[in-house]
Amino acid sequence: MIGIWQHAADGWDRLKNRLVAHRYVAGIGVAALALAAATLGGSAALAQCRQGSGPDHGDGIPYCSAPPAAPVQPAQPRQWQDGATAVAWGDGPEGDVFIGVEHYLDEGMARDAALQKCQAKGWANCSIALSITNGAIAIGIDSHKRLRARTDLSPAQARQSLLAKCRADGETCKVLKVFDGRATYE
Repeated sequence: MIGIWQHAADGWDRLKNRLVAHRYVAGIGVAALALAAATLGGSAALAQCRQGSGPDHGDGIPYCSAPPAAPVQPAQPRQWQDGATAVAWGDGPEGDVFIGVEHYLDEGMARDAALQKCQAKGWANCSIALSITNGAIAIGIDSHKRLRARTDLSPAQARQSLLAKCRADGETCKVLKVFDGRATYE
């Protein structure tokens, strides 16, 4: 009879040792998970975790899946954006003066901005000389000190157009400034 009790006591000891071993393994797993979370700066908090890894979910080993991937935002297709430029001129203390704006999205806004800049300078008789969408304006002065202006599709073409008009009028002109209002590809 003592043999039966001895056998039962041995079984109980083995069961107790197994439970202690499982608790020890589970404790190591939790400690390792906490260490990993601290090392990764909290990024492990994004993972989806549960206890157990097998179908019975009872072995105490943590199971973590990767966090879901962030949705990829499609890039906006590039497209042409209109550009506008405008020039205002007026009477300054030493004669005719001009001021312009470039790279505006709308010709009306460019005209308003050029007129406001002219008035802010304190010049008299401010008015819009020229404005254009998707082009350029060249401003020059002729040999009689009169301002001249021409528009074209690019700054180089506007400059050449101004000089050609001066030659056609029998004048010698100097280009003072070219304002760019061409469309941009964004």
